[in-house]
Amino acid sequence: MICWPRSITLCCSLYAYKGDKARIEKTLEWYNSLTQSAGTDFNLHLVNDASDESFDDVLPSLTPKGFCKAVEYTYSEERLGKAVQLNKLLKEVKSKLVGVVDNDVILPQDWLEECAQVCMLPTISLCGILVGDELDIPNTRIREGNIHFCFPNKLGGACLVWHRETVGEEGYFWTHEGQYAHEDAEFVIRLNKRVGKVAALLKRGTHTGIWGDSEEYGKWKLEQSSTHWSVANDRILEVKEG
Repeated sequence: MICWPRSITLCCSLYAYKGDKARIEKTLEWYNSLTQSAGTDFNLHLVNDASDESFDDVLPSLTPKGFCKAVEYTYSEERLGKAVQLNKLLKEVKSKLVGVVDNDVILPQDWLEECAQVCMLPTISLCGILVGDELDIPNTRIREGNIHFCFPNKLGGACLVWHRETVGEEGYFWTHEGQYAHEDAEFVIRLNKRVGKVAALLKRGTHTGIWGDSEEYGKWKLEQSSTHWSVANDRILEVKEG
């Protein structure tokens, strides 16, 4: 198995809609799981995207422990959206291996160690974790040592890990109008097209059960997704055809 530089930084953009206390509470559950399941050490960078609900009550518990060796937290005065906030963090990160994770998923044991190994393989651009309804896995399954992975037909952005030197300038999210759109899909498709194959572990993650947090927020996300789909789809088609 390939050895990798044991310096990994995970980035996460935090946001909780007004009244969505559940997301705040579940963030602590998410963090505790993250520190126990990663399988290798990492540093964690969090950015608060001008959240409507305060994360102050859980911040004292988001301290280094387990596989997490350092936590950095910043607060944005303006809500800019996940893509912009993550790009800001990624520009500051110095480690060769980086990842982005959502704060509403519980990831399988040793997920980070195995993703790191896979994304160091030749022809691979990134490795992620299948979560939720991403069930369409092709029959081709690969074994590298004790790690089993595939090249999924679809991969969401709940957890993605890549090597910065391999990905280069493609390693940033596409930003456009709106705070909630289809940046994850564009990112995965672009790397698969321009850099190398996108892989996913056969191990699965699960959502923490806070899908919409509130009916109002769920409606807003659907509206945003629908509003920006045409722009995002044009961009995705451009990448695919390029």
